[in-house]
Amino acid sequence: MKIYLTKLLFLNASELAAQALEAHRQGLVEKEIRLGIAAHLMAFSSLEAAINEIGENSLEKSLWDCAEKLDTLAKWVIFPRLAGGAQFDPGKEPLQTIEHLKPVRNAIAHPKGRQGSDVILGHKDGRLERDARPETTLADGDRVYLGGGKLLDEFNANTAQDLVNRTRNALRQLRTATSYEGMDWLDQTLDHDF
Repeated sequence: MKIYLTKLLFLNASELAAQALEAHRQGLVEKEIRLGIAAHLMAFSSLEAAINEIGENSLEKSLWDCAEKLDTLAKWVIFPRLAGGAQFDPGKEPLQTIEHLKPVRNAIAHPKGRQGSDVILGHKDGRLERDARPETTLADGDRVYLGGGKLLDEFNANTAQDLVNRTRNALRQLRTATSYEGMDWLDQTLDHDF
């Protein structure tokens, strides 16, 4: 059942990244950030759901009852080996993706103020002007975004799309390492050069 949930979470991440790209093309900064944040959350959730499914179905119940409390990175390190598969190398993919996403997910789930003092001007033609000067004259259709620069740097369409590709590859590596069945849907998803 959870592998189906993994599929839905991953497909959500993929769709959100594609929507973030469209928002980027339209110069909709806040929408791009919102979709980028959501794509990051869905990607991490799909990685977490997949490893939990494998752990729950591969480990004895008493061992699973203890192991399910481990954090996601620890599960990715331990469960493939316990399931009779290969161990992932620390510092290499797919563990790098997990290590990258974990603090990002935690920062989103437990937010702290991140707004800056930057000014982004979104022109009607889709161009973005970072650090717009106060004396800039606005044209009809221009938008002003205050303090979103740091968030845009982290949760833009490119980072979301890169993360979706990294997540897909991590899930494929997990499937290969554990010989786990039930993730054939990955073969129908496309690698994207967004």
